Amino acid sequence: MDVFSYQSVRLDAALVVLLIIFGVVANTAAIGAILRTKLRRYAQSQYLLALLPVRQIMLVILMYSFIPNLWHNSYMGCLIVEMVSSFSSFAQAWLLVVMCAEPVVQSYLPQSTKLARRRSQLFIFCVITIAIVFALFSGMKTTAAGSESELKRMCYWKEWRLVSISHAIACLALPLVAALVLSTRRPPEPPSTNDEQESTQQPSSAERRKRRQTQPERIRFVAAFSHFFFVLPFYTLFGFAAATADGQVSGFFHTLAFYLLYIDLASTLPLYCLCWPQFRKSLNACWWSEDGPPRSHPPKVRPRKARSTRKSNRQRRKIHRKDQSSEHAERTSEFITDIVSL
Repeated sequence: MDVFSYQSVRLDAALVVLLIIFGVVANTAAIGAILRTKLRRYAQSQYLLALLPVRQIMLVILMYSFIPNLWHNSYMGCLIVEMVSSFSSFAQAWLLVVMCAEPVVQSYLPQSTKLARRRSQLFIFCVITIAIVFALFSGMKTTAAGSESELKRMCYWKEWRLVSISHAIACLALPLVAALVLSTRRPPEPPSTNDEQESTQQPSSAERRKRRQTQPERIRFVAAFSHFFFVLPFYTLFGFAAATADGQVSGFFHTLAFYLLYIDLASTLPLYCLCWPQFRKSLNACWWSEDGPPRSHPPKVRPRKARSTRKSNRQRRKIHRKDQSSEHAERTSEFITDIVSL
């Protein structure tokens, strides 16, 4: 069977329905676990969601490259696709390491936010450079293939295996290593007084349960691994299908990997929608300091003027309205968490 004949690749409808049901159930369970562990309170643990859509969209484009006369006659098309996909894999690996090992890194970094910001920018520059070199190297190998048949074989099988291996390492190995490091090396705790030690010697069962549920290590571990229900089966099936023969592939395994990719992309959209506000906050807090973007000149300090009684009453009313709105928001969030826990 020809690899590039997409029309000949078929899958039974019942298998597709079963895969969709399994994907929705698995990701719904992951979202429920994230809600139960109060992930939304930890804005710093949302770095993972930065390039996951980019990676999946580029994988979909790469899978579409099996359609005849779309990409395989264009050297620049292969180069662009591999450059973006390799950049997303390397950048995602960096984001996963930053997310999982953030408490450990914060304990060893100096307190200066300016120095930490410079280090993060330097690291991002190194990641982009490595990704561009990797993409140019794969593009040169593709261009040196020669004939059209050799170009197909180089661009779709050898390079696909290389890109899939890098994605698998970025998605599975690095979060695991970072989680292990995080669980073994914890940041130093501040010294406590004798009274605090006596009060914390024998915590109750409710306090232990609450402490277990709100551990940042476990929350980041759940966030790092809740997404990858379909990544490992996808790469396993695609690697097995690619290793069957040069230029020939089993239609069943190839199409199964194809549908696994699409189900993974569609079933994780609620996770992106759920964590987008927290991710935006954490991105601003990571890139800039806590006070916001750096200013070109320091703000002018104006002397305080005597406030009138009418102005103070107006401010008091504003504060009262804010308190009422915050109480209403807290009640609504408690009601939603009760419904989710049920």
